[in-house]
Amino acid sequence: MLAGTVWLPNYNRTVQLRFDLKRCDEFRLVIVAYKIKTRQTSTMKAPDYTPTYGIVCLIDALGAKNYSDEETINFLESRKVIRKAMDDKVADQVSLRSIKKPQIALFNDTIIIAIECKPDSQEEMNSMTAMAIIVRKLIIDGISKGIFFRGAVGVGKYFIDLHNDTIIGQAVSDAANWYESTNFVGCILTPRLAFVMQKHFDDGEPSSKGIYIPHRVSTKDGAKEMFCVNWPRGFFMGSIRPKGCEEGREIQYLYQKIGNCPFPKTADEKFLNTVEFFKASCARAITTNPSTISSITE
Repeated sequence: MLAGTVWLPNYNRTVQLRFDLKRCDEFRLVIVAYKIKTRQTSTMKAPDYTPTYGIVCLIDALGAKNYSDEETINFLESRKVIRKAMDDKVADQVSLRSIKKPQIALFNDTIIIAIECKPDSQEEMNSMTAMAIIVRKLIIDGISKGIFFRGAVGVGKYFIDLHNDTIIGQAVSDAANWYESTNFVGCILTPRLAFVMQKHFDDGEPSSKGIYIPHRVSTKDGAKEMFCVNWPRGFFMGSIRPKGCEEGREIQYLYQKIGNCPFPKTADEKFLNTVEFFKASCARAITTNPSTISSITE
């Protein structure tokens, strides 16, 4: 057994070590372990646990808890593609609306999206709009791959630690109180965020652009009038129309995707409500623009 001092030039320091000459591998292992520990200590910064204000979406895949092994593999593979498409949409919105970059955390079948903004500001309204467009893209891409998302968008303060895929706080709780309560494929605004949104509109009609629309949503506590992300709108937009969805056969495409999904008896109401929401969105678009709904661009 020998003892000695080893100089590590890359780290500008020496290390006291003990090692057996007959066991050189052990010596090398100590050096490697030290380097790894030193590198982690020097590059990993402690997260800043300062609360921030913003818009937070909590969304998950319906029925994922009951996935078979094959369905789980499909979900994991599809999630990578969906995440890439979502990242592209995030980049578009940051550039287009001058918002802070959305932060995304994934765990199991759940996705959390957080956009920091100043309260009572145009940035707040822009962040709400951007969130709807990002979530719309997420839901549409999910449907195209047989994954059906439901969730809620809340507002308030939150803490973020992306090193550990953690976003937690008041805004997350606001969304969490509602995201599992709905019986359809889609994403609602919490009542609190609905009030925050309405203050930005002089005419009291936040759905004027059709990004969020009011709908009588079936929940576990009965039907409630709520604002929802208008994801059916994307079926009529060339830029995000689902692959394989032919113009003029949008509702048939939705029927096909639902029909291809083996779901338990308890889920049939969710899908019936989803079709009803899709039809209500189309009816609203036709009322707004009687000539056609294929000219939607936003």
